[in-house]
Amino acid sequence: MYFNCFSKSDPQKITADIKSAPWWILDYCENANRMYEVFTKTIEFILTRNSTRKQARVKICEPEWITTELGTLLHEINSLKKRAISTKKESDWNQYRRLRNSLNAQKTKLKARLINEKIAASENSSKKSWAIFNDEAGRKNIIKNSILWNTME
Repeated sequence: MYFNCFSKSDPQKITADIKSAPWWILDYCENANRMYEVFTKTIEFILTRNSTRKQARVKICEPEWITTELGTLLHEINSLKKRAISTKKESDWNQYRRLRNSLNAQKTKLKARLINEKIAASENSSKKSWAIFNDEAGRKNIIKNSILWNTME
């Protein structure tokens, strides 16, 4: 998602651009709706030109299998990796690898438990079971639970 950031923009420059905009063109608009459209496009252009574009990642939804303990462990692993990179000690790297491997084992168990619960809830329906497998494998035909943002290019 992209958005305009005005933290580093100059208010005097924005004011000067608004004052020097070609407002005389509003006199040639045939109705009030067209006049409003031209006005908003002009203001939007001025504000876009005087701002910086920033990009932000939007989290749509967390996987169902993530628990708070797993999130805490993930945070600890990230800090261990940073420390291992900065110190370059073998003991730090070993501790990081051990914790990373335990996290991966936990993730696998949690995902398997979730899939088993979904399969049990599907009452052994072949169609529902394959839908669950395809969903977990990332083979989706329809994008669900997603938000589509119109990015300004």
